[in-house]
Amino acid sequence: MAVIYKGDVNLGLTIDDSGQSLKRVLVFFCGNGEDITELKNHREFPAIGDSHPSDSALKASSISVMPSCDGGKNKYEVEVAYTNAHALLPETVSEEFGQPFNLSLSTLEKVVPFEFSYDLVDSQNLPICPVVTSAGTAISASTVKTSLLLKFSYYLRTFKAAWILDVADTVNRNTIKVCGLDIPPECGLIKTIAAETVSGSSGTTFFQIDVSMEISTEGFLRTFPNRSVYYRGPNGNPTRIYMAVNSLGNPVYGSDKALAECADASSIPVPVDEPLWLSASGEILSSQDITPAEENFLRFKEKRPHSWSQLSLPRTGTW
Repeated sequence: MAVIYKGDVNLGLTIDDSGQSLKRVLVFFCGNGEDITELKNHREFPAIGDSHPSDSALKASSISVMPSCDGGKNKYEVEVAYTNAHALLPETVSEEFGQPFNLSLSTLEKVVPFEFSYDLVDSQNLPICPVVTSAGTAISASTVKTSLLLKFSYYLRTFKAAWILDVADTVNRNTIKVCGLDIPPECGLIKTIAAETVSGSSGTTFFQIDVSMEISTEGFLRTFPNRSVYYRGPNGNPTRIYMAVNSLGNPVYGSDKALAECADASSIPVPVDEPLWLSASGEILSSQDITPAEENFLRFKEKRPHSWSQLSLPRTGTW
């Protein structure tokens, strides 16, 4: 006699503010001394995350096995607890559409390059003083940047899985209000987004959307010194920068061919070891002895802008 499943009994439903739960007992008989390992291989043995047979919104959250005896047979009672932490009373669910819940707002810190100090600021109190040595060269250093981390949940009646890959890791293209917060263009970043089905009244099913969003007043830009060992040559292509000395003993820069015409006959052009400052058009600055200003740095968008329109993000929230 192998492991035999004899049926199950529901122990009742519990509903409170945190959700609902239900327990179910499954009965198995083992006639040939089978142990728990063999019992777990039975096709009726439950697993964590399984749905309840009569309510798919309830998922198995814990399983306990209690051995007992029934005559000459080994008997096992398997108790399964099913829970749904997101189940709300129908009256509450119907009022929650368009309203955020599980709201939290905290700080987020990350290491970024330290490129501008607050010794000099512009009219918006933003730093414009590059971090350089006394010789005017950029310093390689890092600092910690603090931004806001907004987490919230809300309900949608429809949701497509493709939306997750479409909007994750994107910034808002236009000014938007999310959970009552005004976010300027490209200053909000969707870090994570998840969706799961929730059962409502009359057997209706909708989606709970969980979002984690970073908000930065400076936006999501990467800044780099406009320096390189290449410059934009006469044909428009990147050309290796060489250095030589002219007849006055001053350094001159350009391609090896160009330097052959202006360098001292005794000076052999050699490629530069350190990147040189370039103009906005990619040419070598005539003087490298400069204290770089804001215009000597390049800025690039780090994240892809998106409208986020399909998400119907909640615009109201109480803090």
